[in-house]
Amino acid sequence: MYEVNRNSIATILNADGMEGNTVTGKRAQYVIEDRRFDTRRANANINVEHNLSDRLRVSGGINYQLQKVRNFKVLEDLLGADFYLDIDKFAEFDFAGDTEFIQNDLDVQNKLVQEGETFGYDYATLTSKAGAWGQFEITTNHFDFFASAQGAQTEFWRESNLRNGKFPDNSATVSEKASFFDYGVKGGATFKLDGRNYFILNASFQNQAPLPRNGFVSPRTRDQFVGDLQQEQITSVEGGYLLRAPYAKIRLVGYYTEFANQTTAQSFYLDNAIATEEGFEGGFVNYIMTGITTRHMGLELGAEVALGAAWRVRGAASLGEFIYTSRPDVSVYLDNLAEVLRQEKVYIKNFYVPNLPQTAGTIGLSYNSPKFWFANLNINYFDNIWIDFNPERRTNAAVSFVENPLFPSQVVEPGSELWQKILYQEKAPSAYTVDFFGGKSWKVGDNLFLYLNVGVNNLLDKKDFVIGGYEQYRFDYAEKNVDKFPNRYFYGYGRNYYVSLAFRI
Repeated sequence: MYEVNRNSIATILNADGMEGNTVTGKRAQYVIEDRRFDTRRANANINVEHNLSDRLRVSGGINYQLQKVRNFKVLEDLLGADFYLDIDKFAEFDFAGDTEFIQNDLDVQNKLVQEGETFGYDYATLTSKAGAWGQFEITTNHFDFFASAQGAQTEFWRESNLRNGKFPDNSATVSEKASFFDYGVKGGATFKLDGRNYFILNASFQNQAPLPRNGFVSPRTRDQFVGDLQQEQITSVEGGYLLRAPYAKIRLVGYYTEFANQTTAQSFYLDNAIATEEGFEGGFVNYIMTGITTRHMGLELGAEVALGAAWRVRGAASLGEFIYTSRPDVSVYLDNLAEVLRQEKVYIKNFYVPNLPQTAGTIGLSYNSPKFWFANLNINYFDNIWIDFNPERRTNAAVSFVENPLFPSQVVEPGSELWQKILYQEKAPSAYTVDFFGGKSWKVGDNLFLYLNVGVNNLLDKKDFVIGGYEQYRFDYAEKNVDKFPNRYFYGYGRNYYVSLAFRI
């Protein structure tokens, strides 16, 4: 990258928006940038509670939050170059003759960026939320009940002073406000069989406004909202058993949660963005997926058993199934245009929610010495970690050899090895780790104590633990070579440790 930058000699006419200002130097083709999301938030709350009787309690409150998130880029390192030219490289390729269209800052054209300066985009999303909530609780000898409700008016909008060359009329603006009324209800009961055995049941429903980052098609360049923007609905129920005894503590809970009507907005380079007479051309697109529904269900178990005065065994396990249960709709926009390029269906029903272990467990043994030292050893297990998928590989185009297939020969053979490779969602290997934590305390004076704690995570230095990953958003649509753009993976840290020494007076 340094070599490319050193050999990239360029002459920039009318640099920094000044007529006749000609600058010659090494123009950066590669830089290191810092993408910033600086957040400022103000909160106000008023809460009240009152005991109507020994068994009935009511509480409630009002709240307000105003949040501003400034999104911008700072140039960290020119990698040996003299300057970076602040233009849209994708637009430069597609609209080489339009000197204004390619400008990221239309008011300072051909801006030469130095290290530490802002470039590319600079906008803020603001969220205003005013709400109220209420709850009542009833306590009896064998039952506890509660019910609650909340409501909030949520608005978000975009502000920017940077005029983008692709959208000069709606980039440096204050957008309209997207407004939603959010509400939710929740209730639950606890049955106390005796002082040690408890049974619980809770249920809830709520809807909530989409996040601002998913509400705009391309907030970097313009204030265009996603079409037909809707609220997300969350329905949840859980039930379980709790044991609280002197010798043991157990918690067993089953849960079911559905997240419906979700929206996501992503930007990436799409290889088959534009259909031409010669085939397809790539382009940088904004990829809006709506109508996403996921279902999370499973069992969780936690237990602690005393093995005498000093020894304890602790364990936890989670067995879940988190899957997509809908076939979302996708709208694809070229980043250079406000119109929808195409709309399509994504076939991801029964795919797994990625990048988290859907099966996990840990068991540990701990010892607390009467001589003021302790030690814990844990063995952890992780499984059913699924790699994040490229939704474009789950469309008709990914398994078709022509744009509008009419015959079986124009489609990859269903059930074939190639069919499976294109559509299959990869599962990471299962893995286990071992952790250690221990410590000791000393009394070194009348009122002075010394504490030493030592922790070692991944004691066996397991370095092949895949904690997640993703399919690249590029795909070989012509030859269907799945391995041309291989998957990327995230790995857990190897052995790591910490030591702390503390004094207490």
